[in-house]
Amino acid sequence: MKFLSAVFASLLALALSVPASRAASKKSDLSAAEEQYYKMTVIPIPKGITLEAGALQVLPGNKLASSTRLGDIYTIEGAFDN
Repeated sequence: MKFLSAVFASLLALALSVPASRAASKKSDLSAAEEQYYKMTVIPIPKGITLEAGALQVLPGNKLASSTRLGDIYTIEGAFDN
C-alpha cells in the first residue's frame, strides 16, 4: 500500500508540474485514448507554496490531504468533483 501511495504521489507531483497549456498542446490519439481510463487534472498551486508532495490521503467529503517534504499539510476540497 505504501508503494502505491508513493507512486500516486509521484504522479500527482508530475501532473502538477506540467503547465496546462503545454499539456493541452501535446494531445495525441494516444492521450485521448488514455483519458478514457485516467483523468489528469491540473490543480492550481497558490504563489509562494512549494508543494513537493510527499504523501496523499483521501478524506471524507471529496477532500484530499497532501503533505509536503517540508512538513506542511494542505487540504484540497472538491478534489474528486467532476
